[in-house]
Amino acid sequence: MGKLFLHACKLQLIRGFPHDYRGYTEKTAYPHGQIQMTDSITQGALIDHQVIVQDDSFSANIPQNQLVKMVLSRIAHSKSFPHDQRLLAKKMWRNFWPVKNINSNDYSSVKRYLHRMGQDGSLLVLLSEILIEGKIFATNNENYKMVNFEDQLMVSTK
Repeated sequence: MGKLFLHACKLQLIRGFPHDYRGYTEKTAYPHGQIQMTDSITQGALIDHQVIVQDDSFSANIPQNQLVKMVLSRIAHSKSFPHDQRLLAKKMWRNFWPVKNINSNDYSSVKRYLHRMGQDGSLLVLLSEILIEGKIFATNNENYKMVNFEDQLMVSTK
């Protein structure tokens, strides 16, 4: 599964990151986007000669890429994964520098977002979910180790 995930990730890097528009709100002296006049007045931004604006940016920092980066990080730190594949995962992880790191606590919100937006059908997202939800990664004091499917199947059938 890990080998398939790394291959799919390599193909995605060749094609380029999926991008999407992400909304953000900021306080700035250079207005752009939609000016939030009510918020600017109530928060006192006008006193500092600034306004609060709401805008969109076309970014690679989307939940799909965040999920893939989290799985790559886990593969790179897994001790039972082959050394050459761990190195490949680390190399690919470095290419995800524009994408924000997420931890396991943020996984459920990322999954809900992907499901709501209909983006949960891509190969990388499906493989990421299998690797995370299938409990293939077992944590032991912040060290990740791989668990075999056969071991889990044998335990669940007994």
